[in-house]
Amino acid sequence: MTLVFSLVQALACAQAGVAVVSPFIGRVKDWWAAKAIAEGNPSGLADQPLTEHPGIKLVHRIRDAYTKYGYNTQVMAAGFRKVEEIIELGRAGSEGGADFMTLPPDLLDGLRTRSGILSPVNSPPGSTSIPDFPVLYFSPDGQTEEGLAAFERDSKAEAISLEKVPEGLDKFSIDAIKLEDKVRALVEREVNSSEISKSPKTASSFVKCGSEAPGDASSASGEVCRRSITVQVN
Repeated sequence: MTLVFSLVQALACAQAGVAVVSPFIGRVKDWWAAKAIAEGNPSGLADQPLTEHPGIKLVHRIRDAYTKYGYNTQVMAAGFRKVEEIIELGRAGSEGGADFMTLPPDLLDGLRTRSGILSPVNSPPGSTSIPDFPVLYFSPDGQTEEGLAAFERDSKAEAISLEKVPEGLDKFSIDAIKLEDKVRALVEREVNSSEISKSPKTASSFVKCGSEAPGDASSASGEVCRRSITVQVN
């Protein structure tokens, strides 16, 4: 499940049997930075240390909750903006952080060229404040009215997912349109190219000597047989 911005979402996904959740740590920080500016801090979270990064802390909380409640859902962190964020989250290992990360090429290059070795700092399970018992948004028998009401209540309390999920879906739609336009342009170019030359083309196929079985280019004696076929390109 992508576009995860809150612990409520992550818990609901795990209870519903989702295999992987993907918290977007950069967009989580964006939301909290905008909130800080709205509350009178003009710098937002620009001066905040990585140890207080709200997106990284969310991954830690999700991991602690999954460990405490025995959930098997894996965490695939995404939405990194800087190499330092990757390193900071990676220092916690899978026991305190993410099972996987999705990284863009520029950050992969940044990791390759970065010098120095950092020792891992494993965050022990339970290092964040997690209640002893989870709120059940999904029961083993499926969704219930009580669970849905609890999910809506807690999502409103956290607020972030109600804003960031629609925003993320809008961005996905914009990207999908851009991809469709690129594919359409490629297809039209190929069609126009094929219209230029409509003459028959000769292609070759191989068959086994003494046989009509296609796909085998050699005979038992090592001979190779070739036959020409004419293909009309429309």
